Amino acid sequence: MAYVTDGEGAEVFPVNLTTRSVGLPIPTGSGSYPYFVTMTPDGKTVYTADYQPTRSHRSPPSRIRPVAR
Repeated sequence: MAYVTDGEGAEVFPVNLTTRSVGLPIPTGSGSYPYFVTMTPDGKTVYTADYQPTRSHRSPPSRIRPVAR
């Protein structure tokens, strides 16, 4: 399993790498702009790092949060 973001839609999408299918979007919360995604080694928690459109992409993330499933 992998997770990808759409960058500006406040959602993370699970991707089954075996079947190459995309699952239902997981909301990350109103006002979030998930830009980066990472998973803990045990695969139990996925985190997103948000950026704010008014900030430079070179700025550190404005928020890092776990994604609820």
